[in-house]
Amino acid sequence: MAVSATARTVMTRPATSFCRMQTADESPMTTNTQSPVLMKALGVVVGFIACFLLYYGATMLLMVPGYPGEVYFAKGRIIYGLLPMVTSLVLILLCAWLWSRASGTDFFLCVWRTICWLVGSVVAFWLVLFVIAGFRQS
Repeated sequence: MAVSATARTVMTRPATSFCRMQTADESPMTTNTQSPVLMKALGVVVGFIACFLLYYGATMLLMVPGYPGEVYFAKGRIIYGLLPMVTSLVLILLCAWLWSRASGTDFFLCVWRTICWLVGSVVAFWLVLFVIAGFRQS
């Protein structure tokens, strides 16, 4: 009995819980041809930049006081607050894409993990700042 080309599968990585199965008729362009270590390192750098922009944008939108009676959506808040927030979301998607390509996991799972880690990092940084500010006032 002959096995069709779509029924055969080839392991592309060592057996792990996130192993990606590749069908035999996939084109070579769809497989990962980049170095996984390089892609993960680039993902970490992009993640740090996204984390900084998320922190900076949140600070400018939420913590920078305006003048009494000033319109909330002033030009400075849009440029220095909303623009870094949107840029950080684009970089979060890029970071997740790099990690999904390097590890062979599902893209949406990597997006969820990246968002959780980066938002958690920003929240942890805020909490550390609040604790330091509390110690300085007492």
